[in-house]
Amino acid sequence: MIQKLTLYFICLSVAFNLNAKTYTYETIPNDPLKTRIYKLENGLTVF
Repeated sequence: MIQKLTLYFICLSVAFNLNAKTYTYETIPNDPLKTRIYKLENGLTVF
């Protein structure tokens, strides 16, 4: 039972990783917080 459950979670995590998008980001030089600025496909900017 534990082996089946472990296999299920491994397959689930692989499926999520295959569908994950890789976003590029910008940074601000000398920012002490090392903020990343993402621009999503719908135009939304996320800090």
